[in-house]
This record gives sequence, structure tokens and C-alpha cells, in this order.
Amino acid sequence: MPGGVERENAAMGVLLALEPPTKGMLSEASSAGRFQLPCAERTFPKVQIFTVEDYFAGKRAELPDTSDTLKKAKPITKPEPGI
Repeated sequence: MPGGVERENAAMGVLLALEPPTKGMLSEASSAGRFQLPCAERTFPKVQIFTVEDYFAGKRAELPDTSDTLKKAKPITKPEPGI
């Protein structure tokens, strides 16, 4: 999984699996390190693994809160076709 994050040039990756991860999978995910937004103090695991069971139990990935960034962004308007 860390290889996929690097290959795709992604900051983070989340794997949703049907079966519980093996110790090797957890070790590899942990070895990927942590991600930090330039303007944030908190860090997040670069690779996170969840099972479908975890998901339905309410467990969620640790992700940076980008809501302030999205609120400040200017909306992009596209001209309607034919105008």
C-alpha cells in the first residue's frame, strides 16, 4: 500500500478491506510514516487500513480538516453551453 501512495504521488491512502489486515500489512502501513499539512500542527498516518466491519462500526480514517480551506475558496463558475 505505501508503494501505491508513492506511485500516485498521494499524500495519504486509505485501504478498505474485507478481511482483517495481517501483521505485515499493519507493519508496512505504520512504516509509511505520517503526513502533516504545512499550516497544521497535527499529523496523520500516511497509510490507514480499515475493514468493512470497522467502517460499519463507525470507525473512520484520520483525515485533515479542510473545511476552512473549502469555505475560503472562490467558487468556479462555468459558462453555460451555447452562451
